[in-house]
Amino acid sequence: MMGGRNRIVVDYGDMYDLVLLSVIETSTGEEMPYDKLVRLYSNIFTIVKRYDLDITDLNQLKELEEDNREGFVIRFEDGFRVKVKFSEYVRLHGILTNVSNLTVWEHMKENYDFDDLLDRVPDEFYDWLKRTAARLQVKYNEIERQALLDFFKINYINEITERSLFVEQAKQSKHRAILFNMYDKKDYSKIIWKSIRPTYSKPFKDGYEYIS
Repeated sequence: MMGGRNRIVVDYGDMYDLVLLSVIETSTGEEMPYDKLVRLYSNIFTIVKRYDLDITDLNQLKELEEDNREGFVIRFEDGFRVKVKFSEYVRLHGILTNVSNLTVWEHMKENYDFDDLLDRVPDEFYDWLKRTAARLQVKYNEIERQALLDFFKINYINEITERSLFVEQAKQSKHRAILFNMYDKKDYSKIIWKSIRPTYSKPFKDGYEYIS
């Protein structure tokens, strides 16, 4: 079964279909010839497209690669089959299986460009990545907001600007490390990112998305 609703790497658009690959005759164990398969079942199923290619090296199939295609299933004369995946499919699948919430966190912590994660990735992955980034950003913003309130209270409301007195007041805040950097006009973002490092989880497993 394939279709746009269960897209993981290949985008099938509005297609939602059951593609017939082969029929094995139970009485003989023999595989039905392709022409007979088309004649008997094409009015019921979509039949897999057959390519009659003179291939002596599987690497030659790379020259036939198409965007948004998974690859070929090669059938040998004895009926043995092997899948050959296109390089772009392998690349995208690698992104799906290797990118985790920690990857997103690392990109945000280091202010990396997200293009290498977002470039031509499946919609489900893109949505998961946006949600993961949004959740992390909310946590970051909340800690920063609390630290700014503490800093404002000490520095402006209480008018404590002398360093030693500021340090004594800042020690009472759970965000003291951030306050010290604020006072010294240093970057404090890494302190916040380190404090919200998520527990490792992957976005996809066996074609399903993990939301937690």
